[in-house]
Amino acid sequence: MLEGMRIAVGSLSANRLRSALTMLGVSIGIFAITIIFTLVNSLTYNLNKNISELGNSVVFVYHIPWSNDAMSNWQKYARRPPVTFQEYERLKKDLTNVEAVAFEARIKSQPVKYKKNAVKNVVIKAVTEDFVPINNLEFENGRPFTQIEVDGGRSVCVIGHNLVEPLFGAADPIGKEVRLRGRRLKVIGVTALSGTNMFGSSPDDMVMVPYGFGERLYDMSSRFIVKVISAKVDRPELMDRVEGDIIGIIRGARGMRPGVENNFVVNRPEMLLKMFSSATDYLFYGGLFISFFSVIVGGFGIGNIMFSTVKERSFEIGLQKALGATRGFILFQFLFESVLLCFFGGIMGLLLNWGVSSLIQVVIDTTEANFEMVTSFGAVTLGVAISVGIGLLSGFIPSNIASKMEPIEAMRS
Repeated sequence: MLEGMRIAVGSLSANRLRSALTMLGVSIGIFAITIIFTLVNSLTYNLNKNISELGNSVVFVYHIPWSNDAMSNWQKYARRPPVTFQEYERLKKDLTNVEAVAFEARIKSQPVKYKKNAVKNVVIKAVTEDFVPINNLEFENGRPFTQIEVDGGRSVCVIGHNLVEPLFGAADPIGKEVRLRGRRLKVIGVTALSGTNMFGSSPDDMVMVPYGFGERLYDMSSRFIVKVISAKVDRPELMDRVEGDIIGIIRGARGMRPGVENNFVVNRPEMLLKMFSSATDYLFYGGLFISFFSVIVGGFGIGNIMFSTVKERSFEIGLQKALGATRGFILFQFLFESVLLCFFGGIMGLLLNWGVSSLIQVVIDTTEANFEMVTSFGAVTLGVAISVGIGLLSGFIPSNIASKMEPIEAMRS
């Protein structure tokens, strides 16, 4: 076995350029497969991380479901009435087995000013006092709203981390007054840096105001303002009971008769996971199908090279057999050469995967998006296994032909 390995390595070393080009073909196929695994693993990992940040005991009442059905039947759901502040008040009063209930009204693309400085396209969120604990927001400076400030519609606000520098520079923003639609708002808090999640939202670029103040500033009946009710359940095992209670309370508030379909949805974080999982499945199988052809091309390249190698070394094969080399020795010698080509090609593909993944991570980090590229041990193992498998399959026929050669005929050719 050691002698066969030595001869195989010597043959590859003697044809460095041809060996390198052959390995390149295999490496592209292995890279194509492993990068698909890396992308799918990264999407799944970050999706789970972002959903866990929402909390496994939080539900969101909205008029559109978090499902693929919402995309195919968007006209049906777009016509539904949004949730209202009055329904929030009803839930807060009557709902049991919950720690907190919050209302959120989201207004996009608003300019915020401080003296001569201005930031455009800021997301404004008019929220109630429980919005902060339900969404696990952390503060690097100041404090959140109190219930008195929300109920009284006080002119105060909490700003995101990314708005501090463009508005205030190096100055402390706490106590300063920003302007929103001509109204002055006193800054009472700054949220800690959290980054942009997979869904494209981030508290770093938003301004939160008490709902009572936002109600005076904007027409909350507008359908262009996104409104959501969120509730944090006492314990995860009570999710089904709380969901049923929410449905009953809102149906009662809307005067819906028995048998009439709900025109609202109680969304759970795991519904997002289910929705995006189907998308990642399409990406995985589509990418795998395309990558399969890259692997096949690499396999044919290995097979052609091995046929050429057997033909070039016919005299050597005949001489080895004349000196007593067995059929198994010849078979192993050429098969090991084929596997070695594919193995190193696979390693090159994995290194290429690592390099591209690192480059993608660098680009993502420059955008401050909260996304992490993840390469699993399974993807690495699969890449090595596929490369070795290609070597065995592609090299077996030419290796078998070499092992069956008659010594005299081989030396003559």
